[in-house]
Amino acid sequence: MHPLIERLQQEGCNVEGALDTCMGMEDFYIKMLRMLASDGQMERLRAAVAAQDAREIFEASHALKGIYANLGLTPLLALDTPLVEKTRSGSLDGVNAMFRALQQRHNGFVQIFRCFE
Repeated sequence: MHPLIERLQQEGCNVEGALDTCMGMEDFYIKMLRMLASDGQMERLRAAVAAQDAREIFEASHALKGIYANLGLTPLLALDTPLVEKTRSGSLDGVNAMFRALQQRHNGFVQIFRCFE
């Protein structure tokens, strides 16, 4: 097993489910993880939070939720889901703190991906 996959398991990720989605292809899964590091959705979310645009926050966080779910990034999914649900109704209550927590953890995972390049 690739060391990155082992590390993700240690971080509480659902690697088995993600590998099932990737038809068991570890190389493909790792490629998808690395693509997340350069994906623009987190920047889109950051800009939406800065603008306090609840609809755009919802759209960007919802897109990230799908990515995190497909990649088995359970800790990120757990932080992102409340943000999606809060902004679904247009509320901005607590959004800044939720975003900061998600961004910090997201950046931590990106660093992990880069350590295993």
